[in-house]
Amino acid sequence: MMKKLLQTLILATLTLSWAHAALKDELLIIDNDMALLDHNISSTTLTAQTLCAPLIKINQEAKAITQAMTQTTHNLTAPISLDNDTLTALESLITRASTLSSSSQLLSAQLNTLQPTTDMGILRDGITATLQLSAEIGTMADRIGAMADKILVMADNIGLMADRILVTQQIQSDNLATTQNTILQTQSNILTIVSIIETDSYNFNINTLIAQGDLLAAKIMATILNPWTMASQMENLKNDTTAFMTDIKNFQNNLKSDLQNNTVYIEELSLASLTNMTHMLMALSAAAETVSGSINALQSITSSRTLEDALKNMFVMVANINTMADAILEMGDTILLMADNIGTQAEQIILMQEAQNANITIVQSAILGIQQMGIGIFASRNLY
Repeated sequence: MMKKLLQTLILATLTLSWAHAALKDELLIIDNDMALLDHNISSTTLTAQTLCAPLIKINQEAKAITQAMTQTTHNLTAPISLDNDTLTALESLITRASTLSSSSQLLSAQLNTLQPTTDMGILRDGITATLQLSAEIGTMADRIGAMADKILVMADNIGLMADRILVTQQIQSDNLATTQNTILQTQSNILTIVSIIETDSYNFNINTLIAQGDLLAAKIMATILNPWTMASQMENLKNDTTAFMTDIKNFQNNLKSDLQNNTVYIEELSLASLTNMTHMLMALSAAAETVSGSINALQSITSSRTLEDALKNMFVMVANINTMADAILEMGDTILLMADNIGTQAEQIILMQEAQNANITIVQSAILGIQQMGIGIFASRNLY
């Protein structure tokens, strides 16, 4: 019996070691692919005659990397025991996304220079391809954030690695802001090239989602936790945010489906609705801050098991909010790609994107604070 138990322990240890190595190796492969993409973008010289081919090739490379990130995140299984090498590999991905956004900005500058001497049809295809690349890099940054959130949710040694995790999260926060600002500047550069007309048709769905989000924020804010039922209460909130996140993702998928077959005309009300979605997210993150503050206030009189379960549900809840933030930013990019009138609405689009980025930065800062608080409790209470 003892021998069999020892064999089981050895097998479990080897399995965990293999899982660590596999995750780290996958992250390193993606990092190498991102480095190659960055090299290809930086070394690309656009001309009026060869405008679209290199941009299409670069877009295909970027899309393949995003798909690899999605697959890696999907393949993650609990428990994950974090180590320094894995976090270092994750940090490299985070900084690489920021570098890619800077490199893609150079392409938009080249496009601007080529405008006077390039056929309008070819130029429009080049504009679309460059906007797609910018959106794809933004999606990469979002996928990296989702991967980091999922790794945190699945980690079984948060307390032991608390200080190291906080360093990674700060790097993620700083670089995400830089990436989003650079992508915004890239899109602003491109929007100065074009001119066309207006109107769009997604206002009802967007406004419905905003109303649902506001109701969810009110429900979270009204939740009064107690040390005996805290875990189940947080599980309910986790499930509610998961369901709402699914609604937002479904709407986003519908937009992407439309993009394959249609174009739209953007009107000012639609741009305002997209901005209002980020206001709704700010309300959700503020409510999450309130309920996480309640967990912190009650942690000293809550059993370790209940507290651990509540915190893990909290991590999933805020990861859901972060995923919503990513999806809303991607929706803005998608609608921009679908638009036939980005010229006449260029100024309003830029104002919308600036407001979105400012609001999402507040949301992500709140989420970071909640995660840091939770990690601190894991460490102080020696939870796993």
